[in-house]
Amino acid sequence: MSNPNESSANKSKNITTNGLTSISGKLVLIAIVINTKGVSSNTAKIYDDVNGEETPEKLKATIDTTANVQRLDYGIPMFEGINIRTATGTAPDITVIYAETP
Repeated sequence: MSNPNESSANKSKNITTNGLTSISGKLVLIAIVINTKGVSSNTAKIYDDVNGEETPEKLKATIDTTANVQRLDYGIPMFEGINIRTATGTAPDITVIYAETP
């Protein structure tokens, strides 16, 4: 069942492996959904960046993907893009929900 407050213009990206996933453009990070938990200290770090810099000042959130199957709402403007690094242990299955901005 869809959320009636979600815009039909929202886009999504599914991530099921450890590594770097980048979505370029001026975006709004709407939410991260943990569909299946990661194992063994797995984390997802979210940066406002698509160049792979992953510097502390560009870090927007660090998610412990082993905690719960859940939806985490953000609504954060991302000026360079969304750069997500999943690492350590078994990868989760997560969905990134985002929207493009003019």
